[in-house]
Amino acid sequence: MASRRGKEFQSEAIVLRVRTIGENDLWVDFLTPDHGRLHGIARHGRKSEKRFGTVLESLNVVRLRFLETGSLVGLEEAGLADRGHCLDKDLGRLTSALYLIDLVRELVPDRNPDPKIYTLLKDSLAALDLAEPRSVEDLVMKFEYHLLDNCGYTPHLKKCLSCGKERSRAEKFVFVYSQGGIYCAACLPRTSIGGSETLSREMLPKILSRFIEYQLGHSLRSRKFLTDLSFCG
Repeated sequence: MASRRGKEFQSEAIVLRVRTIGENDLWVDFLTPDHGRLHGIARHGRKSEKRFGTVLESLNVVRLRFLETGSLVGLEEAGLADRGHCLDKDLGRLTSALYLIDLVRELVPDRNPDPKIYTLLKDSLAALDLAEPRSVEDLVMKFEYHLLDNCGYTPHLKKCLSCGKERSRAEKFVFVYSQGGIYCAACLPRTSIGGSETLSREMLPKILSRFIEYQLGHSLRSRKFLTDLSFCG
């Protein structure tokens, strides 16, 4: 539908972050399958129960109606797209979910549609909502790997980057952060900028986390919180 203010769209979206602007407006960072990651303004969003209710909160899967108005879209209406979640009932699952959101905000560029990333985040949040405490670390680790892969930072964990030898439990392989992959003992560089780590199932959560930090150039507080609370390695 055409409008003097811009073209109108409707889309499912995952709310990544919300903050208040002025007294009543809301700035919303959200991810959609077909338009990518967008930023929008919900005018009078704090008080407009009819148009927005209370659904513009981080982690919610919503149905949005918005206008294309430039770098910031204009949010016109929002409603829940599914049953909601219970992530706030458990500290480990909630912190893990917020970490996934932080990763998307750090690694996914604006206006770069990728339905695979949208589905990955949506499915991962749904899985966390039902997860047992012992499975949270695996869910986070799988999300880290697949998000890195979709964003072009695939960590190479199956073969030596130099000779192509397949990884085996009988031989030592080392992950070199600056190279984004593993080397066998014979091919391991003598020096490695960014450091290295012997690859094992126990060390994989730490390796993926540090590899993300290497790519970003900084650490994420939500990931540190997970580690400090022993929810993830």
